[in-house]
Amino acid sequence: MAQGFGQRVLSPQQTRETKILRRSVLQHFQHLRDPRVDRTQHHSLASIVTIVILVVLAGADGFVAIERYGPG
Repeated sequence: MAQGFGQRVLSPQQTRETKILRRSVLQHFQHLRDPRVDRTQHHSLASIVTIVILVVLAGADGFVAIERYGPG
C-alpha cells in the first residue's frame, strides 16, 4: 500500500481546488442507480464511488487499503 495517507494541511488554493473537484466528481456519479436496500443506505452511492476512486488514485492497492483510508 502506498504511504502518505495521513492528514495534511492544504493551502487556500488547494482547498478551493479540492472543493471544485469534489463537487464535479460527485455530480458525475449522482445518476448511478443504487442497488442497495433503502435501510442500508447510510451514505450516497455517488459518495462511496467517489471516495473509492480518489483513494485508489492516492495509492490504495486493494479493498483492505481502501477500508483503512480515513480517520483511524
